[in-house]
Amino acid sequence: MRILVTGGFGFVGSKAVLDLLQRGHDVRVLELPGHPLQRHFVDYWAAAGPVDIVQGDVAVYRDVEGALAGCDRVLHTAALLNSVASFSKFHRVNALGTANICQASLAAGIARLVVVSTSDVFGIPQPGQTLDENSPLQPWNEPYADTKIEAVQTARRYRDQQGLPVTLVYPGWVYGPGDRQFFPAVLDMIKDRHVFTWEKRDPYEINLTYIDDLVDALLKCLLTHEQNGEYLILDTQTAMRPEQLFRAMADYFQLPIRVHHVPYGLMLLLAVCSQWLARRGLIAKPLLSTTDVKAFGNEFHFSNRRAAEQLGWRPATPVAEGLRRSLEWQAKRRENPDLVG
Repeated sequence: MRILVTGGFGFVGSKAVLDLLQRGHDVRVLELPGHPLQRHFVDYWAAAGPVDIVQGDVAVYRDVEGALAGCDRVLHTAALLNSVASFSKFHRVNALGTANICQASLAAGIARLVVVSTSDVFGIPQPGQTLDENSPLQPWNEPYADTKIEAVQTARRYRDQQGLPVTLVYPGWVYGPGDRQFFPAVLDMIKDRHVFTWEKRDPYEINLTYIDDLVDALLKCLLTHEQNGEYLILDTQTAMRPEQLFRAMADYFQLPIRVHHVPYGLMLLLAVCSQWLARRGLIAKPLLSTTDVKAFGNEFHFSNRRAAEQLGWRPATPVAEGLRRSLEWQAKRRENPDLVG
């Protein structure tokens, strides 16, 4: 099959491209022009096969329509994650981009569209609540989560009202080799030898998703599972609290750290202030985002039962092994900032 991957130079998209090539599929990538790592990704994929790279913008319908021409299926991973961007920029990529993908896929008669969303769309749970795919969509008052909610609503509308064959996938915190956002942000804090926790209540366990396990689920949805569906993809057995994750990362790099607990409200205020300063160019980047404060300050419980029962999916990578691979890659990236894959 010929498969279009949007955001193919991203963390999730680039690994999906490689796996699709290794399975013998023709792959086309839709990416913005001028990506600084394009040549490195082409080299990364080269042994598995050639990739048709189309330069364009998911927020421009003509670009999406052209990229879809001749394709059988679509994996939509493109998204804006930058916490400093304005709401309008988030909306343009995450909401309008998904609407364009849905409309163009419907017009082209695509056999299956898989939209990568986020577990954030189900909001911050009440104490003791377990979130699953039937949980209502709940805003965070954050541009990333809230524009992803709109994208989900759009995809559901195309599925339910117009018959678009679409599958929605909701990952949690994704980590592994190739991660340029999640682990690097934590490592920046660890390098300063002081790390912070800010749980509202007692420490809790976070649910991570190893990149290979996520891509396995995505390709099941894209290639073999023909029913429309929605799936939370997280390792609910991660069994690691934020402080344990920080200490494991610090131990790997042999960095002594001190862990400080800061009241949730104070940490949220610091995030608000640092984002304000970063948006006005007064500092290079925020100390942390308000999204991160909410995500690491509230207790989340998820169920991945539906993915197990309907997809036959279970996380295959033990967290200790996933951490080792991830940190090995981060160490190599210190020597080679252009490292991909």
